[in-house]
Amino acid sequence: MSQQEEEQKETGSSGKSSDAENLAKQMIPRGASFVANGITSVLDLGTAGVTLIFTIFVYVFSLGYLNAQMFFGKKNSLIGELSWAPIPMPIDKNANILRGLILMADILLVIALIVFFALNALILLVWLSPLLVPAYFLDYFKSLFFS
Repeated sequence: MSQQEEEQKETGSSGKSSDAENLAKQMIPRGASFVANGITSVLDLGTAGVTLIFTIFVYVFSLGYLNAQMFFGKKNSLIGELSWAPIPMPIDKNANILRGLILMADILLVIALIVFFALNALILLVWLSPLLVPAYFLDYFKSLFFS
């Protein structure tokens, strides 16, 4: 008998407890993220969107952690591998659908940032355009009479 089997026989436990402990260790960051997202969602609803400035940081951090799980989960033991656990998903055992959802969220975030900065640039251009028109005409008249 191996040493592990002897210890299991002495304590009367099976290898299932180590699996449960590993699952519990893996679920602590996911549970913390779930609680943080829940609290920020409640704050967002309770203040009619005023705290959206603060909740965006939590959402971006959660998305970043999911990206870290997706890219570095197999290589790093500190960051768990991306999975559906504890939700049983017999259809998607390798979490390919979950990876697709995270990639779609990344793409939507990038598009939202591009639109945000493009709208700010457009607003700035519209706001400064009355200043640009007289400057253009002054330069045009200066070139007509003083060149």
